[in-house]
Amino acid sequence: AAAAIAALAIGLGLPFRGGDEVVVVSGSVVKIDAESNRIVDSIPVGGQPGQVRVLGDAVFVTSVTNKTLSRIDARTGELTTSGEYAAGPGIAVGDDWLWVASERRDVVTRVSPRSLGEIEQIRLGGRPGDLEHASVALGGGSLWVSQFAPAAVTRWNLETHLLERRYELGGFGAGEIMFGARAAWG
Repeated sequence: AAAAIAALAIGLGLPFRGGDEVVVVSGSVVKIDAESNRIVDSIPVGGQPGQVRVLGDAVFVTSVTNKTLSRIDARTGELTTSGEYAAGPGIAVGDDWLWVASERRDVVTRVSPRSLGEIEQIRLGGRPGDLEHASVALGGGSLWVSQFAPAAVTRWNLETHLLERRYELGGFGAGEIMFGARAAWG
């Protein structure tokens, strides 16, 4: 496609005018046409947008404030939102699946990218509500979760959903985790 899509979560409190007078407001994801360098769309997704991920012709983003997961059709701009997962900022895509972390429920849920319906869950092992942060990544046949408190990275087998290993980080906080170059980075 001639126009590539770049999604950028806007966390500013004031409207911004760009490109062809598209109004960007707080809690929006913007679509920037890579060929024209113009903002061509702004889609409100809720307070404090989390991570943005693209899978096929869909853009997925969470709202940290609203605890929702939104699916944006990249071609039409159609928005579908679900509050079913109590989503946090952590979201990962891989193959044809979407994984969404919920600190509130202490789980990571595999979600159908088409219907936003739940496929399965991996329970992280704590008590619901104890987690303050969870970031997720897929790679090496595993689901990787960077979480605190307590600060740790966990590796989950995608076939069995069993914990393969827990890497304690001591007093250091855990941030976002990514997988690439045959390793998990967090």
